[in-house]
Formats: sequence, structure tokens, C-alpha cells
Amino acid sequence: MLKDKFPFKLAEEKLAKSFRRGIEFRDDELNAVLFGKMDDCFVDEKGRLVVIDNKTSSSEPKDEFEDGYKFQLETYAFLLKKNGFKVNENGYLIYYIIDKENDFENGIRFNVKPKKFRLDTEHIHKVFKEAVLTARRSNPPKPHEECEMCMWIREMRKL
Repeated sequence: MLKDKFPFKLAEEKLAKSFRRGIEFRDDELNAVLFGKMDDCFVDEKGRLVVIDNKTSSSEPKDEFEDGYKFQLETYAFLLKKNGFKVNENGYLIYYIIDKENDFENGIRFNVKPKKFRLDTEHIHKVFKEAVLTARRSNPPKPHEECEMCMWIREMRKL
């Protein structure tokens, strides 16, 4: 399904399989580990890894999730860099959207829609550090009024 959609080749199976098992960064100063499992990656013409993540849906992708998906790609790129790999500055979300126009007698067909993102990994370590320090606090921070998850948790506690 990806043939002729990218100017890259897929990473060798042995390397790709190791990424699917997981890749980590150990921060000895924090005594914490950041871990992720990538779906797959390409290799560009310069031998750099190109991070990809697959998303499957029955409908068109929603823009409201893209910041989170981009952050996910950036985190994978960060992990790769911390493990000594050269990484392309771009990453891709590959949306596999069910083709509802065709019957399902001969299997499910997908429309493939890749979306390219310029990746910035500079902020990832800072976010990781803040998350670890927040999780270790004896008193959690107060809910933020603009945080949907904080408000949802507040409402659930009322039940």
C-alpha cells in the first residue's frame, strides 16, 4: 500500500523489529526511563531514519489529534537520537482509512494518506523531566481549568 508514495525504503526487518520491541532512553540524573515502541521507520538516501507511525480509522483524520501524534513522532525521533541513530528532520503519520465505497466481500480496502511533519526534538527531554517530577510529587498539582482531562476527572470524582 505504501509503494510509490515515499522516496524512501523501509528499514531492514531486523532493525525495524527491534524498534517494534521498544527503544529507551535512561536518564541517570532523574533515575527514570523514557520508552517507546515505533510502528516502523524508513531509511532516507543519506542513511538517516525516518520515523513513521500508522493510524487506522473508519473516517478521515481529525486535526484535533495531530499535535499529540506529532509529539509522539518527535518522542520516537528523540529516542532514536539518544541511541546514536541519525534521524531525518521529517516524520510521517500514515493514515489507513477504510474505503467504505467498496463492498467488503473481497476484504477490507484502505485509502492511504500520508502526512508529513517537521520534527523538533529539543523540547522532549524537558517535557519528560517535568512529567517525572510531577509524578513524584507528594501533592499532585491542582487541576487546570483549561485541561479537559482534569475537568473529566473532577466530574468523575463527583459520581
